[in-house]
Amino acid sequence: MNALVDAYNAISALYRMPIGADDLDRATPPLAFRYARPTDTFVALGDAAATPDPPQVGEVVYADAEKCLCRRWNWYQDARSAIASGSARAVLTVQTLAADGELQKAASHLADLIAGCTGGRARWAIASAAAPLVAVSRA
Repeated sequence: MNALVDAYNAISALYRMPIGADDLDRATPPLAFRYARPTDTFVALGDAAATPDPPQVGEVVYADAEKCLCRRWNWYQDARSAIASGSARAVLTVQTLAADGELQKAASHLADLIAGCTGGRARWAIASAAAPLVAVSRA
């Protein structure tokens, strides 16, 4: 069991918004949603054989400087950056087509739940078409 995973899964279900999480110590910034490239790599979370499953060129992926973190927007996670019992720093990505107010409400609720359930602290920001860049510090 992992309290962080439980917290973001609860918020995902409550607000009906997909949430993904990546261990910042296992990701190489910058992180970005972009179209897949021919050199992108991907290993599905839960695949015991760790079979490479690269995305189709042009597929929307969430990636770091070295690999895909998630495919199909924020749905199909790579195993190499997944949250584990020893994860100390993470970046969580919440996606929605709902109004910004609902996203702010979900993000704030998630931050509160992380503090209450894990003893951790959370900072959050919203990226949008009008403001697509969000700074994520490693501190």
